[in-house]
Amino acid sequence: MAMPPICGWEVNIVFEEKETDVNIAVTMLLEAANDTFDKAILVSGDSDLIAGVKALKTLAPHKHVKVLVPFGRSSIDLVNTCHSSAKIKRKHLQNNQLPPEILLPEGKKLIKPLEWA
Repeated sequence: MAMPPICGWEVNIVFEEKETDVNIAVTMLLEAANDTFDKAILVSGDSDLIAGVKALKTLAPHKHVKVLVPFGRSSIDLVNTCHSSAKIKRKHLQNNQLPPEILLPEGKKLIKPLEWA
């Protein structure tokens, strides 16, 4: 996002996602330690999660991790690290969308952006 120039300088601010993969991995390990699941579904194509999956398989070998790789992403190493995998295809996303407009009980409308169609 470009900010208006101040004293001849232009400042560009870039928002970057941080720590999500670490938070996912830590949560998987904590939930495994608390024995809250037998099978986990990991929706990701991020190879940064490989270390977390490997740790989970070492610490809780009886837990099963299936990765669902989103449309447009790939990570063969993550797929090979998990117990099983599947690919989320474009048709899956197209066939499972909410309607273009949702009317909430208080009268507010939620409108799906055109680029999501």
